Amino acid sequence: MKTYSSIKLNDSGKAMECPQCHASQEEKGEFCDICGTYLINRCTGHPEKGFNYNDFGEPCEEGKILGGRSRYCRFCGCMSTFYQQGILLEYKEDVTSEKNPFFPIVENIANQHPF
Repeated sequence: MKTYSSIKLNDSGKAMECPQCHASQEEKGEFCDICGTYLINRCTGHPEKGFNYNDFGEPCEEGKILGGRSRYCRFCGCMSTFYQQGILLEYKEDVTSEKNPFFPIVENIANQHPF
């Protein structure tokens, strides 16, 4: 089994460190005050180009909080905010810490959500 890169999240689902500029994120808010990156991985409610979610059902409620490695919502298949912002690479291009020490794999320390 392959381990994919993941962003370390707090118990509210917010990145503990900005995945773009690496600034600590201890203050309240959903955006990095240094580079403006959105720090919570949510379902965007937008399918990836060429994908029609209506073939499989309706999208879930936009904004559902996802895990730190989720590129897609596991409830409706729409893209995540981290994937849409380019924070998480396409799974085929994912580089693990074994290959690239500058992009370490970290555990999601958020409460265990049913996703």
